[in-house]
Amino acid sequence: MLAAAIRTPTARTRETADHLVAGTRPRALHVAKGIAFLSAIVAALTIIGTAAFSTAIQWDSGPIAIGIAAMCCALFSTADDPIPLVMDFFIGLLIALPLPLLYEFAILPQIDGFIMLAVVLFPVIAFLGLLLTYPRFSLMALGAIVTFAAGLALQPSFASDLPGVLNAYLALVLGPIFALVGLGLARVLPTHYVIRLILRAGWRELAALTRRRPAANQIVWTSRMLDRVGLLLPRLSEIGASEESELVPALRDLRLGIGIVELQRLRAAVDANTRQEVDIVLAELAKHFDELSRGEPAAVPTGIIAHLDAAIAGILQLPNPTERYAGIGAAIGFRRTLFPHAPGYRGISVMP
Repeated sequence: MLAAAIRTPTARTRETADHLVAGTRPRALHVAKGIAFLSAIVAALTIIGTAAFSTAIQWDSGPIAIGIAAMCCALFSTADDPIPLVMDFFIGLLIALPLPLLYEFAILPQIDGFIMLAVVLFPVIAFLGLLLTYPRFSLMALGAIVTFAAGLALQPSFASDLPGVLNAYLALVLGPIFALVGLGLARVLPTHYVIRLILRAGWRELAALTRRRPAANQIVWTSRMLDRVGLLLPRLSEIGASEESELVPALRDLRLGIGIVELQRLRAAVDANTRQEVDIVLAELAKHFDELSRGEPAAVPTGIIAHLDAAIAGILQLPNPTERYAGIGAAIGFRRTLFPHAPGYRGISVMP
């Protein structure tokens, strides 16, 4: 349907895609509940601390500082190290501080009406909006936009109050500082530590996959592991790690997970002897991934090659070619991934 629509975009099809997408689910993603909980606690404590400080000194502009601190925590507390992100936001805020003063006391008193207001605001808003589209400057532009909007604080009628403006300025400056202190004290995580957390989450899930009856959904597993690979890439570039050191294990785990799902799915189709060989392979893999998830160095025992070969011999007897090809692909994928230097499969009919 999509190909036909691209070829003839003006033609209308009688078919509808509604039924095709009605059963779809949101994409499965990696979720680090511990880090999410830590981020929420740090953000909450930072906001409570800012509110307590504002209440203690009875600061009229305290709510502005609380709002800015809350925004910084909400936007950046999920990063491994949110400090550079908050600093970029803070720099943009400082750069834009003179703009509201210029408008409040020099430009706005000279105009009247919505049309003139739109004309004088357009240059700043358009320029900052353009900067938002550049990743390198987006956080600075966001800080500048927040400063310009909050500092200007447009009202239905013009009121010039320099002490009030300066008080709001102080709140705008202190809000990110409170966020920097709170996030810096409790939220910065070493990149190496986060990488290991992501890899261990994959190993725990692989161990669970080998024990799952019935088989898991391959699309769900693939989606979650691809998301983990996507999370690893920027972190590896930050620490300058070699591709072999961290990324290859994640890609290997992705391949193994797909194979595990296929073998689990085929357990009901093979004979009892082949099913036993498959179960032995899966049990050894479960033990291996359990050890990896606990941080223990572990190697897959080479003895499972014989069980893999016996499973391959049984899978070759499946009458359904689709199932046969899928099972052989999964078993051979295990051999090539876990034992790349082992002798090739030579055919085994019976395991002793």
